[in-house]
Amino acid sequence: MQAVIIYLLIINFIAFVMIAKDFSSSMLGGPRFTNKQFLTVAILGGALSIILGCVMLKHMTKWYFLWPFLVVMIIQLMYKDYFIGVLYRLMN
Repeated sequence: MQAVIIYLLIINFIAFVMIAKDFSSSMLGGPRFTNKQFLTVAILGGALSIILGCVMLKHMTKWYFLWPFLVVMIIQLMYKDYFIGVLYRLMN
């Protein structure tokens, strides 16, 4: 179970760093992450950090950007016991 918690902490940290990097790239004109990359990280467990990062940084807060991440997070919360069990079996 400890490995699952560490995994979720790491993936959420990565998700938040991706949003912060995308925010700074949008201001400076650098390369940006695609929505597909954000959605992949959200499906892997980082939906909450993506939503929190967008709200905290006031970056990409339009409903049409955030709704897929809200749906992913709701599904993950509904099936959290199943997802945690799958992750636990994969890591052991």
